[in-house]
Amino acid sequence: MYKFYHLQVNTDPTFPLPTNQMVFDEIVTDTTYTITLNAYTTYYWRVFGFGDYTGSSSCWSEVRSFTTGSSKIAVGSQTGKSGEKPKAFGLNQNYPNPFNPTTEIKYDLPEDVNVSLKIYDVLGREVATLVNGYQDAGYKSVNFDASSLPSGLYFYRLQAGKFSDIKKMMLLK
Repeated sequence: MYKFYHLQVNTDPTFPLPTNQMVFDEIVTDTTYTITLNAYTTYYWRVFGFGDYTGSSSCWSEVRSFTTGSSKIAVGSQTGKSGEKPKAFGLNQNYPNPFNPTTEIKYDLPEDVNVSLKIYDVLGREVATLVNGYQDAGYKSVNFDASSLPSGLYFYRLQAGKFSDIKKMMLLK
């Protein structure tokens, strides 16, 4: 397993030089990463893994592509841009990740429901409760301040009605 990843994202599949014209060109330490992109645009990405016990990969990965849809960013208990509610329950990856000491967690509620959002350490001990109560349907977000916690891997779990999902996040101080 690699410890570091050189991730490049561009609108040109040939990844021409200079690299300062790329959409994203950085070394990352997590396999989950969030970047802000333009709506309705085709992007190309590739990755180069390195820092494992046997050396580095010898070349870039195959170039892959994806096309973004509409940008629908909501804050707090807002609904989407056109007043619509989410169509399904969802828990998003926190951003930024890794973080120090604050991060934002977003989730989607297609119906009014009782919600629980809790943070756990790697031993499964609950270290924080961010949400615990009834919430209206909509696009939600909550900020998590981990300044009192030590660096390490944490998990956050969303329970909303019958829906449940868990994601991991890394606190680096």
